Amino acid sequence: MVGRLSEVVDFGVAPGMREARASAVRALNIIVLVLCFIALGSAIMSLILTSTELALINVIFLMVYAAAFLLNGAGMLDAARWVALGCAGVHYLTANVAVGESAGVDLYVVAMAFAPMLAFARSETRKLFGAYAIFLASLLAAQIYLASHAPIYSLPEAGRMPSRLFALVMLSGFSAVTVYYYRAAAISAQIKLYQANQRLHELLVNILPVAIAGRLSKGETPIADAHAEATVLFADLVGFSALSKRLAPAHLVELLNARVSRFDEAAARRGVEKLKTIGDCYMAATGVLGDTARQTEAMADF
Repeated sequence: MVGRLSEVVDFGVAPGMREARASAVRALNIIVLVLCFIALGSAIMSLILTSTELALINVIFLMVYAAAFLLNGAGMLDAARWVALGCAGVHYLTANVAVGESAGVDLYVVAMAFAPMLAFARSETRKLFGAYAIFLASLLAAQIYLASHAPIYSLPEAGRMPSRLFALVMLSGFSAVTVYYYRAAAISAQIKLYQANQRLHELLVNILPVAIAGRLSKGETPIADAHAEATVLFADLVGFSALSKRLAPAHLVELLNARVSRFDEAAARRGVEKLKTIGDCYMAATGVLGDTARQTEAMADF
């Protein structure tokens, strides 16, 4: 069930899409799906409690929301957002004019307060204000109308509680799905960040001494140490250039990796710090990171 929901939420997210745009696509999918459920539920309840005409109007809203979902999946994010949010504003106004706030329509103001923030990024300030302007206009128009007019349809007393309950369920579902998605996204981002940091640390350890890599990872910069005495070895494999002409590249790399790995093991046993390798060249030192008492002897043993 969760896997299918993820597929629906990811509808329209293309491989290689920037994360900011992908998040906007997913957020709009969540919003539109909830709006579709609201329109469908409102159509069913209207058919039962009020009139066929109001049910038909809600079906039309359902079709518009479905169109916004398809536009989003086709990569037309801006068009999908304005269609969905504009339709939601008109839908809210229509519901107030039709049945009034007693049906729980007023509860949807909560969703109107934070839906634009999900649909638009912080950098899209003008679009965000535009979405809020649409919702504010529909809210004011509904209040002005209800201040001087009665709703067109009289909702039976027995139908008011189910209508408000439906609104609460929709808002709770919207909030739950949104929180679940963003919580999962946050955990996924933390895992990716941890993995990226691990790869970075492994890369630093491969090209720098472990102690220096650790200091660099902690943000220490610049790193420049002075040593009164040190012993440095720079060596290469005799005949490697001639050997490279006779062996296949894969065999050559395998052979070189085996030799360098043995050098690394010997260095670790004797307290020698490997600095770097360049092709068949190996550079190491003693007396720069650890004990300096037997640095020359340690290098000679190595």
